[in-house]
Amino acid sequence: MAGAAVLLGLGSCAWLQETTWQDPEFRVLSSQLVGLTPTDARLETRFEVSNPNAFSIALGALDYQLSVNDAAVLDGRQDEGASLAAGAATEVMLPLRLDFAEAMELVSGLRGRESLEYRVDAGMTVNIPVAGQRRVPASISGEVPIPRLPSIRASNLRLDRLTLSSADLLLTLEVDNPNIFELVIDRFSYEFALNNQRVAGGDGRQRVRLQEQGRGLIELPLSISLTEVGRNLSQALIDGEPLDYGLSFETDLQTGLPEMGRFPFSAVEEGVVNLRR
Repeated sequence: MAGAAVLLGLGSCAWLQETTWQDPEFRVLSSQLVGLTPTDARLETRFEVSNPNAFSIALGALDYQLSVNDAAVLDGRQDEGASLAAGAATEVMLPLRLDFAEAMELVSGLRGRESLEYRVDAGMTVNIPVAGQRRVPASISGEVPIPRLPSIRASNLRLDRLTLSSADLLLTLEVDNPNIFELVIDRFSYEFALNNQRVAGGDGRQRVRLQEQGRGLIELPLSISLTEVGRNLSQALIDGEPLDYGLSFETDLQTGLPEMGRFPFSAVEEGVVNLRR
């Protein structure tokens, strides 16, 4: 029996040599950004495994490591458990989620960056008859933008008309886009106060395009009843004094990126605005 086993093993090795064994090919087909939010990015990397041999092989596990700026932030294994026929090829898809906050904790120098460089290093384990397991590697790198929230402030308040009972003003809000892609505002809601008194609020509709790393303006006409806001604010408007303001602003931002849909933006700001005539 022992001799028979040895002969069988020798026969199998001879058979493997006669079939001119070749390593399976493992290559990257694509790696793309499929989803983006201010908190994370979703990547999909597609590989192809091809079997150039005259016999089938079994696919084991796909191991992977995701690195950001050459620092590992994520790794794992994905079991395939399939058989690949002789001369056949199959695709393997690897979905990955990159959490920006986690990446910034693990990798120094990311805060304030507009984008990050990533690299996917992967290996496919194959089970070869008689020869056992082999691992074939592949890797790809790319770049992902890091979304950043815009900033908003009251940049100008112009007095257009003043009577004994009312004041008509034009409020200008300045919105800065720090991103390397366009943002669009079309609907919003807001509340606005002067010297700690609410003077305006509601829903607005203006289409404002914020070019990449650009600036946009929202203009809001305000009509204030002087009898309702009290003597102190009325006198400040009459005298043209600088005014303390409070602003609450909410909207759903659109982007120029197909991978990123609308996302909510809200801000609460305080400051001082000069009254212009």
